[in-house]
Amino acid sequence: MMIRSMLMAIAAGLAASAGAQAPRGVVVQEGGFGTVRVVPPSPTGDVVSQRVNYRSVSEWYAQEEGLTVPEARKRLSEQMGFVPIFQRLEERLKRMEPDNYISARLNHQPDWSYTLFFKRDPEATLRRYSVNPRLKAASATMTEAELRQVAAPWLKRFAEARIDVVYGTDAIRGRIPITIPITRAAFDSIATREGWGKLPGVMQLSFAADHQLVRVDPRVAPLLRGFASERLATVMQMEAGFGGRVILDNGCLRLAGKGNAKGPLVVFHRETGIGLDGQGYLAVIDRRTGKAKGRIGEMWSWAGPNLGKEFDGLEELKAACGEGAVVNVGNPESEARFEARHAKRK
Repeated sequence: MMIRSMLMAIAAGLAASAGAQAPRGVVVQEGGFGTVRVVPPSPTGDVVSQRVNYRSVSEWYAQEEGLTVPEARKRLSEQMGFVPIFQRLEERLKRMEPDNYISARLNHQPDWSYTLFFKRDPEATLRRYSVNPRLKAASATMTEAELRQVAAPWLKRFAEARIDVVYGTDAIRGRIPITIPITRAAFDSIATREGWGKLPGVMQLSFAADHQLVRVDPRVAPLLRGFASERLATVMQMEAGFGGRVILDNGCLRLAGKGNAKGPLVVFHRETGIGLDGQGYLAVIDRRTGKAKGRIGEMWSWAGPNLGKEFDGLEELKAACGEGAVVNVGNPESEARFEARHAKRK
């Protein structure tokens, strides 16, 4: 009995010692893991409002193009009236010039006009069909179909190497922008291993950033039983709005449940880690910038749904915190900061 009491006293002493060094708002349990239920919201004094301050399309167009509202209204009316004329012309070009006409762009400066792009003899080709001064001609090199043909074998190679990409075709600029969810170094390693060689010049790749911060700050790691985030960078984000309070429940990050019920475990996008904010609270951190995005224990907002396929740390998290539902909260942020950013400008 005496030995048991001594062990309990030692454990309590260790917990108290850990608690003295714990982040603000964290209660350290006997096992050394942390618990956070509710904390004050993140400060918002540095947030710049991004709420729109226009009441009509004309006001928006005026702001975008540096016009007076009457001039913006006039231009929009002219553009709407020109739509049927342009549509008839484009239908005719697609029918009569299928291997020559590529696409069109609406210009807004110095005045509004359309530029139509052709592979051969742009000016002469356009003027065979229209002499309207609102219509300009320019050269481009490849159609959308030709660009897709160039991309097809490379997309197959990427898929076989388990690189899930997002891509598009831009016939006006003659390029195929492709977002790669891994770093340049990781991609180059795979390309060398597979013997891919040089990519076509029209393919423009952008890569995941080499994050400057680790997923879990060593200062807070002892408080957590686990932390899971996606292995690949976010290349496409669904935009439905979600919200909730993520708590730390004896070392496990969960959505707050109703009453005493345990909520689901939470996982994150690759860009989100965990550490301390400027006031010493446990918080999620943007690994690209080092900025705190929201505190554990305050209300959050995030975009979703977030499906995710491969996670770092998920198996360990489940082993430590139990099986059950898991919610991917993506790259969340403080609800207070989100609302301040979208508040009405004074």
